[in-house]
Amino acid sequence: MIQLAKRSNLATQITERMFEAILRGELKPGERLIETKMARQLSVGQSTFREALQALEHRGLVTKDHGTFVTELTPLDVKLLFAVRLDLEPLAASLACGKLTSKHIQQLEFCLDEMEKARQRRDFTALLRNDLAFHQLIWEAPEVSTLKRILSLVLSPLFAFFFTRHSHVFAHSPSLAEEMFKKEHADHCRLLAALKTGNTEEAKRTFEEVIEHFAQTILELSAEPDHGTASQSVPAGTQRPPEVTESALQNHFS
Repeated sequence: MIQLAKRSNLATQITERMFEAILRGELKPGERLIETKMARQLSVGQSTFREALQALEHRGLVTKDHGTFVTELTPLDVKLLFAVRLDLEPLAASLACGKLTSKHIQQLEFCLDEMEKARQRRDFTALLRNDLAFHQLIWEAPEVSTLKRILSLVLSPLFAFFFTRHSHVFAHSPSLAEEMFKKEHADHCRLLAALKTGNTEEAKRTFEEVIEHFAQTILELSAEPDHGTASQSVPAGTQRPPEVTESALQNHFS
């Protein structure tokens, strides 16, 4: 059951807690979110819960189609979202390069520190939240504001897809996940170093390289069959994306 602590901005708190629930698999891709039931469960008004759902929709984490559902991505969706990300995020980085304030840089460094701490204690949900926050901070630069909403719609569901599809591997092989995220941390250090140079072309090129490699890895891993899940039932007319196996991750990140 999703539970809340007492905070001033309840809608924001609900949004963040539901994002975490999506990452942890408590709310599964394709699951319907019934406003009245969940608002009652959380002991909040429907208007407050509806505000949280709207924020999640703006992040691409829920979709509305004769009801509200946790976003469910197909492999083709993932491929297209990565294509959009590869076009837009390096552009955003080049626009932000040289425009980030010292406060922005400190916040980015803080995110990197928190990612490393989370990796060391194997709290991969916290790591992913700080990973996403790192990217979102770059979009806070005024020059990037027009791209902010688009990038949020692209990255949030991609992060959720990545984590939920790999969570079983993280649970059964935390040391392997730790190694994978160690490389991710090193890549993010490269991204920050490129931003610090003030060289727009270098920033753009570095973001392209990191995103392209990560996209290729995730797309290849997502194509790996998992014979252990082959016997699970799938509703007629739907296609279950293949699960990612531990051996597949080992090949890419060992």
